[in-house]
Amino acid sequence: MNLLAMKSKGIIYYALFLLAATGCQEENNDGITENAPFFYLQDDELRIGDNLKDTLRISTSHELQALERTIRLCSEEIPSEIPFTIDTLYKTGNNEYAIVFSDRGTMDVYNYPVTLQFSQTGTGTVASSDTFHIYKSFFTELPVVFINTPKEAEIVSKEDWLEGTELKIYDGKGNLNYNGIIEIKGRGNTTWSFPKKPYALKLEEKSEILGMPKHKRWVLLANYLDKTLMRNHIAFFLAQSEGISLEWTPRGKFVDVVLNGKHNGCYYLCEQIKIDENRIHIHENTPEDIDGGFLLEFDTNFDEANKFYSYVKKLPVMVKEPDEDDLTPDQFSFIQDYINNIDKILYASDFAETRQYEEFIDVQTFVDYYFIYELTGNSELNWPKSCYMYRDKGGKLKAGPVWDFDYATFGPFYDYFRQGASETGIWWFSRLHEVPAVQQLRAERWNILYPSFYKVLDEVERTRSLIHKSAEINSDLWPITGTDPNKEKTLSFDEAVDRLRNNLKEQIEWLNNNI
Repeated sequence: MNLLAMKSKGIIYYALFLLAATGCQEENNDGITENAPFFYLQDDELRIGDNLKDTLRISTSHELQALERTIRLCSEEIPSEIPFTIDTLYKTGNNEYAIVFSDRGTMDVYNYPVTLQFSQTGTGTVASSDTFHIYKSFFTELPVVFINTPKEAEIVSKEDWLEGTELKIYDGKGNLNYNGIIEIKGRGNTTWSFPKKPYALKLEEKSEILGMPKHKRWVLLANYLDKTLMRNHIAFFLAQSEGISLEWTPRGKFVDVVLNGKHNGCYYLCEQIKIDENRIHIHENTPEDIDGGFLLEFDTNFDEANKFYSYVKKLPVMVKEPDEDDLTPDQFSFIQDYINNIDKILYASDFAETRQYEEFIDVQTFVDYYFIYELTGNSELNWPKSCYMYRDKGGKLKAGPVWDFDYATFGPFYDYFRQGASETGIWWFSRLHEVPAVQQLRAERWNILYPSFYKVLDEVERTRSLIHKSAEINSDLWPITGTDPNKEKTLSFDEAVDRLRNNLKEQIEWLNNNI
């Protein structure tokens, strides 16, 4: 990559300044002398690239001594001294120099006009350049997430938060979007074992990130096994289709991550599944709310503090919220009884005739939720893994939000699902799809959602264009080794996206002809 944009030359004119450690002083022309040195900028901008550096070349009328100790970056729009790091400074010719500037994600000067100032040793005078700009030109046009841990400590735990971590996020145009001190830790189950690690972020206070609504909790999905990097995003797009009954699906943005000064690849920065007015908007319990709202995860990893197996199907049910420190024994008993009651009703011999399950579950959300798994060929619903459900105070149990689609999805692995839910043994979903009324609802819902589902093919192409450069760099950084559930190890990014799109299109059309 050519990091240096050679443009018009700007002359550095001589002026008198006094430099303080805290910043750049006002100009004072009284100190100008006839023999003062003058300087030329050979470049009128810095573009900080994928190595977080760029070079500014200058030429001078005089030999300069100890130049590296006398340089400042200044801007009228930033009152304090700009702590840009001079990585190296070297002479390139007769009275010609190259200054290599480095950025570790701590800068607020992007898109502001800046000047380069030199103090003249022993005279108290300063030479100042014409204004120029510093731009971000990191890896792609994606937003850039800078994470700097204390003393560059490694993130080694999924359980313990690493405090005092600096987080800065710039949007795709180089504008500062977020700046704060956070906590960070690893996340995921199988995904945590792969070379490219996923992370959980906890902000000090609720904040909007890249246009997504305010919250403290966010995740960085690594998508290590997904050559396309877009499986989760495309599944979320389907779950956000117009007319769908799934009330909330995580929003996300593709970003490039810089961890402790090193480019760590392309990630998907998205919302964590939480009960909140900006996420799953249901009643947040107090200790007195015995029958209040709750969020569940059905997952064979079975690694939460509050958990149980359902009465009939022995489903691994974990209470995600209320949190383990807030959940009261009475609330836990209510949740357990509620789920066990559904389990018993669905496996009663006369369940299809009585349809008693309709008192306790929102059937339409179960139908729409299942469509996402049919469309993507995600078999995690069967085990189950990463399957979420929630209930508002006084309401019914609803399926969703969808989560975790990077592993063995978007085929061609559809034969198992194409048998239909009632023939695959997928616990509650199988039982529901045996009911004629649910079969009719399924056909009605498909006819409503099919036009919106088909729009996903355009989203695949939009996403391909958006992340193409970042994805190719990511493949070089993190080649898939070992397990290859998506069968993409030998494919290029474009080949993998082509296959995903073709398989998805085929599955949409198959379902349209067979539901």
